[in-house]
Amino acid sequence: MRSIREKIREFTGHNMTTQDLEYVVGKINRRLQGWGHYFRNGNSARKFAQVDTYVHRRLVIFMSSKHKRRRHTNWAAFDWKWQQRVGVYQLTGTVRPHPAHALR
Repeated sequence: MRSIREKIREFTGHNMTTQDLEYVVGKINRRLQGWGHYFRNGNSARKFAQVDTYVHRRLVIFMSSKHKRRRHTNWAAFDWKWQQRVGVYQLTGTVRPHPAHALR
């Protein structure tokens, strides 16, 4: 969890506000897809939901910094539908549970 959060924070940091949103979302999507494919087997649905929430929060902060607006006023403008329109990869719903194997 720490590694994915550090990468998302790096991609949405204050020093990245000069980059286009499409560029930042592309970097985030590549990292999320790789991380999600590695951890999608098993019981990771709760952690995936936490990462999705963290990505949403970081993108709101990124857009607020980019447009020089206060963070707490922008939550309504940047909702989950906005995140889907921008094309952010969602980890929630990609978990594949392990099949149960009976021991003989």
